[in-house]
Amino acid sequence: MEEVIYVIDDDDAYRSFVVQFLTAAGYQTFDFSNAEEFLSSPIVDHPSCLILELNLPRMNGFDVMDALKARGCAIPVLILTKSGSIPACVRAMKAGARDFLTKPVEPEQLLRVVNEVLIDATNHFLEQQRLFELCKKLPGVDAT
Repeated sequence: MEEVIYVIDDDDAYRSFVVQFLTAAGYQTFDFSNAEEFLSSPIVDHPSCLILELNLPRMNGFDVMDALKARGCAIPVLILTKSGSIPACVRAMKAGARDFLTKPVEPEQLLRVVNEVLIDATNHFLEQQRLFELCKKLPGVDAT
């Protein structure tokens, strides 16, 4: 099963670096220069994660996390931002971010964190599939 990584960053050069690095590591990536682009795109039904810059034009990273939560989308979010303040980190973690990294990040550190998050996302995805299949077998339960 191929994991998918979404990257939202308005810094074209840094976004390109992250995407190229993760693609070379074997991941399928989709990148976006702004939040609106990402939120108007479908999210694949595979284990995935979102690498998110907090300081985006118009709609910031916290707004993205709120929008995902409002849609019932539980995609794990990794913050990768140039503004690594303690208040921003605390706010991001309280909003549900899985990790908080500051730019510039060591590529190995980014890969380690992405791997950890995607292992958890894959396990969760497989568990949800297993539960769905079990529910389909129960009499009188509509699991569609």
